[in-house]
Amino acid sequence: MKLRGVHVSPYYERAYLVLEVKDAVGKVELAGMPGGFGSAELLAESPLGKIPYLLLDDGSCLPEGQIIAEYFNAMFDGHDLQPAHPADAARSRLVARIVDVYMAPHTAALTRPKFGRVGPDEAAIALALETGLPSAFDFLEKTLSGGGYAVGEMLSFADIALIPHMFFLESFLSEYGIRPFDGRDRFSAWWQYQQSTDLVKNCHARIETSLDAIMASMK
Repeated sequence: MKLRGVHVSPYYERAYLVLEVKDAVGKVELAGMPGGFGSAELLAESPLGKIPYLLLDDGSCLPEGQIIAEYFNAMFDGHDLQPAHPADAARSRLVARIVDVYMAPHTAALTRPKFGRVGPDEAAIALALETGLPSAFDFLEKTLSGGGYAVGEMLSFADIALIPHMFFLESFLSEYGIRPFDGRDRFSAWWQYQQSTDLVKNCHARIETSLDAIMASMK
């Protein structure tokens, strides 16, 4: 198997984190990204033209970070990131969906111009700041369990989805005056615990290294 992508992608990191939790990093080839975004090489392997994607041993392609994360969780032994209780399993999937549908698009509106590929979309930025991100944070606040783990008392897909995106909240959004934890005790309690873990520290260090390399290549 070959995992394609770069660590600056929070969705690539989501899949990679599962390998880390499962102690299975050495069982999958980390193959980088062929040719760059939108390249003919990438499109030949992945019709969606997006990263991450997983090339299976039979030559087929499995795209989307959450799908790959679930595949790795099922494939490898170790801690099961899918909670056993049906209600907790549903909430875990809900947190991942909140990240993907309600938070990430607004985060991208603020961070994408930093990469120099597009100019700022002032309307999208205003929407993100005024209602988009605050609503996503409020949604998370009502969904999280209120402790050190997003759902229940064990690490789950909910934590794995949130952890990479926290890098961008911490690194990019402070300049906009966004304060995601103000008045959100559950979200704050989760981050107070998680930010001190090696899982988070290692994840964010990989993202920062990858981001630095991309920014240096643009000079």
